[in-house]
Amino acid sequence: MTEFYHRMKQRGSQIITVGFYLESFFYKQGFKIDREYGGLVKKLN
Repeated sequence: MTEFYHRMKQRGSQIITVGFYLESFFYKQGFKIDREYGGLVKKLN
């Protein structure tokens, strides 16, 4: 996942959004619920 985050950041992405499929996996990856996007969100620093 770290490599994926790196590639997305290089392409100019600031956030990654996912639905609620495999919630526990994405929670462990640092995703948080964001009502604005209607799903789990990870902000790329």
